[in-house]
Amino acid sequence: MMTEISIDKSLTSDGAQSNRRGGPLRRVQFLQPFITSLRLSLPVLLWIVFVNVAHRYHTVPEAADAALGQAVAADLAARRCPALRLDVEAFRQFAHDNGINHADLYQKQSLHLQKIIARLEALLRAKPEFMCRSLLEQYGTPGRRLLRAL
Repeated sequence: MMTEISIDKSLTSDGAQSNRRGGPLRRVQFLQPFITSLRLSLPVLLWIVFVNVAHRYHTVPEAADAALGQAVAADLAARRCPALRLDVEAFRQFAHDNGINHADLYQKQSLHLQKIIARLEALLRAKPEFMCRSLLEQYGTPGRRLLRAL
């Protein structure tokens, strides 16, 4: 004797028709649109999360690079210009306010900061008088006094 099982009806162990609507195959068909939408939307959602996290980490160092750029420019001016010196107390306060330490200035320099340093050094070699005067005006003002003239 053969027992037939259709997709719409399922049989119990004694051969009687069950009261349940559909069997396991019917449940899989019911979940198919959800599974398809999950397969399509999961990569998109993961990409959105990745971009948001990466953007946060990418934009944070730029603010630190601006302060580091100012500190490095003032330090280069004090080293290369004979008439300029760092204002030690103001420089310490600036470094403290911006979270800059010795390792940031001399050891862990980003590519962006290295380009700034290379450009400033090239300008200081090409036009030393003009650049020293310009850096003194920029970093020797009372509001931003990182340099002082001798």
